Amino acid sequence: MLAKIFDPKKSLIISWIASEKYDGYRGIWDPKIKKVFSRNGNPLNVPPWFIDLLYPYNFPIDGELWFGYGKFKECGMFRRKRVTENEWREMCPQYKVFDLPNSKKKYSERIKQIKSIIRKIRTNWTKIKKDYNLKGKCPIDNVKTRKILKNDKLKEWFQEILKKGGEGLILRNPDSVYITKRSNDMLKYKATLDHECRIIGYKLGNGKYAKSLGSFNCRWRSPNSKLVRDFYLSGINDEIRKNYLKTHPIGTIINFNYMEETNNGIPRHPHYNRIREHATNVPNI
Repeated sequence: MLAKIFDPKKSLIISWIASEKYDGYRGIWDPKIKKVFSRNGNPLNVPPWFIDLLYPYNFPIDGELWFGYGKFKECGMFRRKRVTENEWREMCPQYKVFDLPNSKKKYSERIKQIKSIIRKIRTNWTKIKKDYNLKGKCPIDNVKTRKILKNDKLKEWFQEILKKGGEGLILRNPDSVYITKRSNDMLKYKATLDHECRIIGYKLGNGKYAKSLGSFNCRWRSPNSKLVRDFYLSGINDEIRKNYLKTHPIGTIINFNYMEETNNGIPRHPHYNRIREHATNVPNI
């Protein structure tokens, strides 16, 4: 499932279920072919012992491969062509399980299924540790959940996570079923920044957007490093996608939301906001 944005000023989600949103790489375990895939269907590299730990229980799993707070850049290891066993041993990534793609049950019941599966996986950890000469506790765990009783309590938990260096929360309708597209039954509650950039080009979309705009090619100046960088900006509605050449010609200054910057000065998870008529911090084309 993919989450939409939660607006704490507008949304009332009492009785929903919240869990921490981990800042890692989405990993979907397919036991039929013994591989872990990204959200886009690209294989992620994991060591043999990780496969052996998951495989005996034969459950497709959806989760997040995560190194810890403030360590998103280390997640690039999962995309390498070859697995470096020593790096996995030294860096100890975790796999935070949050859903079951093949389950037909509603989310509140899937949580119970996940906990049962994790207990079974952990019974295999002692043997895997011995066979592969590993140390430490089992790296596979379920995300911790809380029922939302008051929105004020939700905001308190959100602030606690931000203080630890976390990304935010995922909020789920307890009666929702698992689907592969974006859903109003799943919302992400994140801290965001906003800034301006200039449109320097366009990128066509895929699928149903094959003949319309996919994303804006933008240029911005980092407010932190002052580096000038180009990046692609999405989060655009269908009306703009159809009429972008008229409404957003090259050179247009736009405001966008983002989470933070990468080490290379690129905004992470940029999302279109609106046209900004004037701004002094935007580089010329």
